[in-house]
Amino acid sequence: MKRYLKLYLAILKISLDRFMAYRLDAFINAVFSSGIWTFFNVFSMYLVTLRVDSVFGWKTGELILISCIYNIVIGVFSLLFGRGFSEFSELIDKGKFDLFLLRPIDSQFYVSLHTAYINSLIRTILGTILAIIVINAYHIPIAPLGILFFILGCILAILLLYSLLFFINTFVIWAPRIDNVNELFYTVTGQISKGNIPTITRNSLCLRLTVCHYHVRSDKTPLGKSDNL
Repeated sequence: MKRYLKLYLAILKISLDRFMAYRLDAFINAVFSSGIWTFFNVFSMYLVTLRVDSVFGWKTGELILISCIYNIVIGVFSLLFGRGFSEFSELIDKGKFDLFLLRPIDSQFYVSLHTAYINSLIRTILGTILAIIVINAYHIPIAPLGILFFILGCILAILLLYSLLFFINTFVIWAPRIDNVNELFYTVTGQISKGNIPTITRNSLCLRLTVCHYHVRSDKTPLGKSDNL
């Protein structure tokens, strides 16, 4: 356990050094990408509840707080696993996956955590700040036991997201050209956080069309040949 903890701390340090190598670019990407998405997600929930006091028993402040919590959870999840999974299809497609399997450490650990997405740390920090502001603005009561359950719930949510994304990425082993499953995953989870079921249905249709497009291209590929040859 200590060995893997030291290894991941070294990975975080390397990722942070890489992030700070170009500080202006890092600032623009972190603030304007992660920051804007965080504010957009929270502000959209505020607009939904602008003319109503509650939705299905949830008060306005509680719904906005849930949106802030989503940004905290997805920010931590992306920090830990986002970039590792986004590079998984490229590892399979270009034959680099063997390098991970031959390392003297657990393959699943190294594939999932071999790099950290530092930009998402900004999203987590902004989500936390906005959550504190919402709690104070709407006078939402917070109990110590509630904080404990909140931390436990966030951990379980991250583990659930990891298991789902890991399961989805296993299909990339057989279809490495389907490299947009991670973007679809984040889009669907984002729409779930806002309760936008019609958008989820459209995204499911896009996934089916992508898979069909892959199979159509595969059927047209001559036997014994591929795009890489």
